This record gives sequence, C-alpha cells and structure tokens, in this order.
Amino acid sequence: MRFLIFAFLLLMAVGQVSAAIYQWTDENGRVRYSDKPPAGQLIPNPVPEQPSTETHTQPAADITLPRKPSANPKSVAYARPGYSDILMFRRLFIARDFDELNQQLHLRQQEVQADIAFEHTLRSAYYAFRNLLGADTEKVFEQWLAHSPKAYQAYLARAAYQSGLAWGARGSGAGSKLTQYQRREMKRYFEKAKKDIAKALALNPQALMGYYLLLNAALPSHDLPSAKQALARANRHYPNNYLARRSYLALLDPMWGGSIEGVRAFVSELQLDASSNPKLSQLQGFEFFVLGKALYYRSEYEAAIEALDLALKLGPNPSAFYMRGRANYRLGLYRKATDDFTRANHYQPDTAVYLYWRSKSLYYTGGRFSDALVDVERAHALDGLNENIERFRVRLSAKITRSDFTGFDKQQAEIITQSTPSLYDEQALFKATMAHLALDENSEAEQLLIALIKLKPDNFNYFELMDFALFRQARQSEIVDYWDDFIGRNPEHRDAYLERSGTYFHLQDYPAAIRDAKKSAELGNLNAVNFYQRLAAFKRD
Repeated sequence: MRFLIFAFLLLMAVGQVSAAIYQWTDENGRVRYSDKPPAGQLIPNPVPEQPSTETHTQPAADITLPRKPSANPKSVAYARPGYSDILMFRRLFIARDFDELNQQLHLRQQEVQADIAFEHTLRSAYYAFRNLLGADTEKVFEQWLAHSPKAYQAYLARAAYQSGLAWGARGSGAGSKLTQYQRREMKRYFEKAKKDIAKALALNPQALMGYYLLLNAALPSHDLPSAKQALARANRHYPNNYLARRSYLALLDPMWGGSIEGVRAFVSELQLDASSNPKLSQLQGFEFFVLGKALYYRSEYEAAIEALDLALKLGPNPSAFYMRGRANYRLGLYRKATDDFTRANHYQPDTAVYLYWRSKSLYYTGGRFSDALVDVERAHALDGLNENIERFRVRLSAKITRSDFTGFDKQQAEIITQSTPSLYDEQALFKATMAHLALDENSEAEQLLIALIKLKPDNFNYFELMDFALFRQARQSEIVDYWDDFIGRNPEHRDAYLERSGTYFHLQDYPAAIRDAKKSAELGNLNAVNFYQRLAAFKRD
C-alpha cells in the first residue's frame, strides 16, 4: 500500500478526552487504521505529510440533519425520492410567483431564528437556485427584484445562482490546472454574488445564508481573511450555528489549501454546547472525514472505509456516508454502497450527487433497474448541468423495453428495416416502426412515427409508440408536447391524460402529474385512480 498524504498521528479533542488514529501493518501485509492502538504495540511514528496532487471538484454538500429527529442510521431503510423543497422553489421561480417565493424563503429564515437546528432547510431552499436552467433566468431575477426591491430573499437567491455559475466556470480540475479564462470567469461570478450578498445582509443582517455564501465564495481562492470575517458575523448572530463553522472548516481541508494542523487547531478551540445543536459534535470528526476522503482519492478504498467509520462514530454525517458509499462501490460492494447512499440521502435529502451514485449502485444490484432510473431522474432534475448524471440517465432510459418485443424475431426485423416504406402506406410504416424499435433504433422509428401521426393524428397507439421512442432517447420534455397535441384534439381521452401524467412524473413535475392523473381517474381510468393515490404522497405535509 502507498503512504498516506497526511500525517497519520491525528489527535482530536472529543469533549475532555483526546483520541488518536493509529496506523500499522497487519500479519497479511495490509495497512490498518483504528482509533485504538494495536495490541502489544506502542503508538506508531507519524507518516510524513505529502502534498495532494488529486483533482477535485466543489466539496460534497455540507453535513446536515433532517427536519425530523435523527433515526438510528442502521434503521434507515431505502425509500424512493419523495416531496422536494428544491423542485417546489424552482416551480415558483418559473411561474414568477414572487410573493410566494418571498414568503416561503422568509419562513425558513424565521425557523432558523427560532431554532438553529433548521439551518439545513434554509440552505436547501436557497440551493434550489444554484443550477437553474433557461435563457431567461437572469430576466426572471430582475423581475423578482423589480417586484420586491426590499426583499433580501431575492438578492440571496440570485447570489446562490451566481455562485453556482462560478463553480461551473471553475470546472472540476485541480486548482493548479485552471486556465486564466476559468479563473477570470469564476472570479467575475463570485464578485456578482458578493454584491448581492452585501445588499441582502444590509436588508437583513440575520440572513444566515448570506454568511454561508460568503464562506463558499472564499473557498476556491483560500481567502481566509474574508472567511474569518464572515464566520465571526455568523457566530455573532447564531452562536450555536453549525453551517458557517462547517463551511469554514472546508477552507482548512488540505485539498483546498489548508492543513491538518489548521483543522485540528480550529476544532480544538471550539467550546460549544452540542445539546443546543447536535450537529456541532460532528465537527470533531472532520479530521477523520478528511483522512477518509484523501484515502479514497488515493484508491485506498478499504483504508478509506476504516477512517470514515471513525468519523461516523461521532454521528450520522451524510458526507461521510457518501464517501464510504463511493469506496464500497469501487470495491464492488453495491448493496453496502446503496445502504450508505440511502443514509446520506436520508440525512440530507435531494442532493443530486448522492442520488446519482445510489442510482449507479442500484443498477448493479440485481433487480433494481426501476429504482435506479427513479434516482437518476431526480438527480437530473436537481442538477441538469451535470454531464455524468445526464450520461447515466440517457444510458438507463435506452434500456426501457415493452412486452410487445418479447420474443420479437430480430433477424426478421433487420430484413424489414432494409427497405424504405412509402410515407403514405400506413401498414408498411407501422411494421417498419415496430422493427426499428425491436432493434433499439429509436431515432429511425421516431421518423416513421412522425409520418404515421401525420396520416392518423388521432391514433392513440401511434402517440404511445412515439412516447416510447422518445423516452428511450431521454427526451421526456418532447413527449409532453406530443401529448399536448393529442389531448388538444381529444380532450376526453382518459388514457392520454394518464400517459402524460406518467411523463410529468418522470420529469419530477408532481403537481402536473397529479392534475392529469386526477383528470384521467375522473374520466373513468381505474389505473389512474391507483396512480393518483401514489402521487398524493408527493404533496408537502
């Protein structure tokens, strides 16, 4: 095994007790790690620290806890994604419902002022604006501010959006490999974000999210003076906050220009009452988390798991669950990986990267294709700019099949597709369409279906096949356009509403899916009744 990149005698204060990580080589030649010294051995010498050469992206989302009291991690069971605060805020933004946006965001601010344990819901609410898609996004923000010029919420939302653009401009490479253009664009977006943050904090100095965003902006340039100032202001308003302190610790991570000594010094100086905010105790495990992450990026997956196990002894840390899940995934332990990603998502719902990696783990676990597809669709809805998520979503969508093709003669299908049918021969077009679909030639089938729909624009079966061909190409938004066209001419077609409801479900637009399922049920579709009841679970409690 290769040497670690950090000094390995890691001391950390937990209450009044001092703990350490020990390294030794067992009888099988494997390097082992523990918070207890090996039997019969003295404390080993520390391993010399080496600089990291790993590429890295923006750090994993911060450690948070759910609204409900934390369950025992071992009792957390798999569950498909449910109601989404983030997607709700995005729908309000697209609908330009600025009054509701202001109200909902201020409600989360008031929750934090009443109970600091709700700080994670505040962060999630503003992260809804980080990966917004659409050419008119800037215009909508301008309309929001014109509508509510004194709303600190609008400034913070736009700052979160600009911060997301800054991270996107930076890219995922190591800092030493960034181009001048990347650095310039990242700085430009962060400067825009800082101006909005200043305006927001002038309007509401208690806006905790503003201090978090300032700390986030200081990370890539390792701007410790600005970060210390933001942290001090956050601590003055919220003495028991976790969010700002965890964000500051990220700057001390060696991956981002800090050092283990800096992490240790910061944590050792903390004198906090964790009973007021249980998440604070997790800060004591940051060294273990840093260590496990470093081991993972050195491909020392088993060692990474051991270090992350130590971090998790201090509490249910979703970032540690996530990194341990990735290590298990790399070792081919897909069920264990799925469990870890499930725990990470339980404590910090709607984090795209958690759902993406759980989708991958589920895909390689027998019989979990449907669950994997649901996860990657939610991950894509949360972060439509992530190319890895998009590629995996396309890959899974292409594997959808129909009972029509069970036992389909592929050799005969290949013969059929060798000839081009007349655009006016409905029977030949349909036969060729089915042959292309049986061969997974979806774009070719799509072109034939366009001709069929022109010939018979009210044929439900042709629209259903077009739905299938487009779904396999991960073009769900275009499917809605086809069903809109069909329903426009057939407003009482109960099955069409159910099909469009299903498409909205895959697009994570649950209000639209519920509306269409309800309409289909009212028209007499019994399958729609069951679907509507399932969709009702996606309404906010």
